[in-house]
Parts: sequence; C-alpha cells; structure tokens
Amino acid sequence: ESVDAWVHRGTTLLHLERYEEALTSCDRAFKIDSKNHQALNTQALALSLLNNFDKAITAIDEAINLEPKEVLHRANRGIILARAGRYTEALADCEQAIKQDPKHESGYYGKACCYALQGDIGQAIDNLQKAIDIAPRRSRNEAKHNPDFDSIRDDERFRALMSLASF
Repeated sequence: ESVDAWVHRGTTLLHLERYEEALTSCDRAFKIDSKNHQALNTQALALSLLNNFDKAITAIDEAINLEPKEVLHRANRGIILARAGRYTEALADCEQAIKQDPKHESGYYGKACCYALQGDIGQAIDNLQKAIDIAPRRSRNEAKHNPDFDSIRDDERFRALMSLASF
C-alpha cells in the first residue's frame, strides 16, 4: 500500500532496463495516488526507452504540471525529447532546468544526454562533468547505466569521468 515503495521499485526496474515491469510498478503506484509526480516521471522515462514518445511526453508534462518547481522533471522532459530526436526543444528544456536551479545537476546531465544522442562527444563530456561536479555519485551512477551514453561509452574521456579515481 506504499506509493513510495512502488515508485522506488519502478525506478529500480528502470535502471535494470526492465521497462515494462517499471511501468507495471508505476501503475500500482497510480492505484494508490493517481497524481503522484514521481511515478509519472518514472513512467515517462520508461515509455521513452520503449520509444513511446507521445505517451512519455504526456506523462512528463503532467508531472511538471503537478510539481512545477521540480527541476528534475524539466530536465527529464529534455532527455525524452532528445530520445525522440527533437534536439532543439530538448536542449531548451535542459537550459530551462539549469536556469531554474543552476546548482542542481539534472539540467547539465540532461544536456549531456542530448549531446551524446547527437554524437557530440565534447559537449556531452563537458556537461556530464558539470553534473558530476555538482552530484558526483548520482551523476556517475545514472551515466553508467543510461543507454543515452552507449555511443560514447568507449571514449576515454567518458571512461575517465566514470572512474572512481576522479571522485
């Protein structure tokens, strides 16, 4: 009966690349709290990784409407748009997240995802470094498993950022 437990389960399954199961956990969370912005955020990310971009954007927009001050949702909207190939809009959302809270890593992390998906390794590395400077453990953890970085995973600069020695 704990909405938080179902949301955390969904997030964990998302990280394990078990996207359908993550969606099922989000559905269970919605049965308890139909307006849970964290479940909507997780649902949106899972949907985007399943290439269901229209539903993903609808879910993240609803999360933003419910919790407009949550900078992570705006940055995740940018990531979802980048996955859909809408890079100009994606970068604008990430910039808005940075403007909303320049001390939060998510806007820079989102920009790193956008640039990695476009094949701009230099910009991806620069923005990922900024995210790591703000929140090292969380940013590295996310980047290690995020498929958005698959195209640059073998780059020596990316590997250097992921190493524990740079903590």
